[in-house]
Amino acid sequence: MWTAEESEGYFRIFDPKKNIVGYIDPYYGIGEDDEQAQEKIDAMIRAAQTVRGGFLTVPMLKFGIFDTDYSANVRTLEGQLASIAERAGRWRAFADSWPGCQDNDVRISHTDHDMLSITFQVSFGGGVALRATDLVDAVRPMLDRLEELGLL
Repeated sequence: MWTAEESEGYFRIFDPKKNIVGYIDPYYGIGEDDEQAQEKIDAMIRAAQTVRGGFLTVPMLKFGIFDTDYSANVRTLEGQLASIAERAGRWRAFADSWPGCQDNDVRISHTDHDMLSITFQVSFGGGVALRATDLVDAVRPMLDRLEELGLL
């Protein structure tokens, strides 16, 4: 169901309709101040080296109120905010129940300023090869559960 493709060191995750549903950013163990970081990452990917974890980022909440042409009345706004609160509660329930997800990071999405994204640190146990299929397989159970809960 899920597929992925590499792009500049991270991996985009797609649903069956080829919509982007998230990103995997592997932990490469290379310092940010390393001037040759991208070359090292590219070499690691070409060699399908193993990583032990990374970060999974997925869309969390679309507000629908921060577009420049937004216009509504107070009742409509209140309904949208109630829907957002309900969805945030479902995300909290997921994060509280999924091992290792209690510590997460919520930010404004880099692709849509009317949306929040959530990032979870993921561990790959014994390691996963830096191949799109292997990485998406490592996060498949989490993606499947998020899909079942209607969060993706």
